[in-house]
Amino acid sequence: MEPFGCARDRRSRPFPRSFVSPPVLFARLRCALSRPAPVPLPRTSAGLLTRAMADTEREDADDLDALRLRIDEIDERIVALLSERARVVMDIGAHKRRTARPSYAPDREAALLDRIRRINPGPLSDAALEAIFREIMSCSLVLERPPRVGFVGPVASYTHAAARRHFGGQVRYEDVRAPAAVGQEIAAGNVDLGVLPLDAAIPEGPRDPAALLASLPEGVYVCATMAAEVPDALLAGCEPAEVRTILGTAYALDRVRTWLATQFPGVTTRVVASAADAVAEARSILVREPGAGAAALAPLMAAPLLGVPPVLERTGDGPSPPLAFAILGPRPSVPGPDDRLLWANRAAADVALGDVLAAFAEHGRRVTDVLRSPPTGSERAIVVETTALPTDAPVPPSAVGGLRFVGRYPAPRRPRASSATRRDRLAPGDRT
Repeated sequence: MEPFGCARDRRSRPFPRSFVSPPVLFARLRCALSRPAPVPLPRTSAGLLTRAMADTEREDADDLDALRLRIDEIDERIVALLSERARVVMDIGAHKRRTARPSYAPDREAALLDRIRRINPGPLSDAALEAIFREIMSCSLVLERPPRVGFVGPVASYTHAAARRHFGGQVRYEDVRAPAAVGQEIAAGNVDLGVLPLDAAIPEGPRDPAALLASLPEGVYVCATMAAEVPDALLAGCEPAEVRTILGTAYALDRVRTWLATQFPGVTTRVVASAADAVAEARSILVREPGAGAAALAPLMAAPLLGVPPVLERTGDGPSPPLAFAILGPRPSVPGPDDRLLWANRAAADVALGDVLAAFAEHGRRVTDVLRSPPTGSERAIVVETTALPTDAPVPPSAVGGLRFVGRYPAPRRPRASSATRRDRLAPGDRT
């Protein structure tokens, strides 16, 4: 059908197809004029919204700047207080040198950390504050007299990681290579303190901890103990999905074997002698075969020391079991209110343990722990931990029950609730 106003005969069309007759044009014009005109939006609406958003952003920026200014002011006060503390530490160091007292005081260290945990109001956890103050104490030791700390290596061993955690990053560390050498190097004056592993399960641990303690050189004592959690990280130069081979010590692989089967199914594992060997071998594989995807299990502190970045900073399904270490020094700890004394010696294999314990009971000492080595020929090592007596200050007896005195240290700290847990225990009216 042709549009209205056009000729029906295409061959004799008088007007072009686009022509609209005057009646139709007038009708369309009347319809257009009868429609209500659209109401235009105010030109200022978009501008008001933009200005409001800009004002909000400026207010947020002003708030952030004000908070950062407060942080700067607090940092200035922290630096001033740390400098004041360092000057007092230097005075303490001078006093210790005049009185020939050791720079490392485990009893004072334990008391200081207990006080920090006690006064901690949150929100920082006790563990976080302890880590901060251990680094502060590490710097303080260097100000008093830079100590040399021996550890059983190689570099990045569990003992090395525990030593760094306890003494911080400012002291000088020496690899003495063998557990028996820790006490020997202290006796020779080559190191000031030593960290001795007491767990036979770790690669550098002694086969017989009791025999090792019973064989400490004269003039070397256990002056502190620690139970340190040393988890393994996964170090590699690739993404986790690209890992095809994981290297680690037998101990490291065994304690995360279930986790590896879940998180890295089908990945090949390889046992090496140490964490340092695991990192070196993984790096070597990546150099030879760039797409091989080799990774190493090692303590996190190995990453900067050995130059391999962590893919995962922690492995395993839960907390790692704590490892036991003894800190050796040329003097036992200064007597404190809740000390432990350590006695050790080699005795005849047929000596009854009950007779040894009875000797301590006669002296009024409560036995808190006993460690014995398997019989070796006609001998076996016996180590006994007891409570201290007021009469033990300043020096306890040289021997009791055939065991010689080999150490004095603060009693191990009992676990305490975190700051958040302590706050949760407050009555509702006590919360602010």
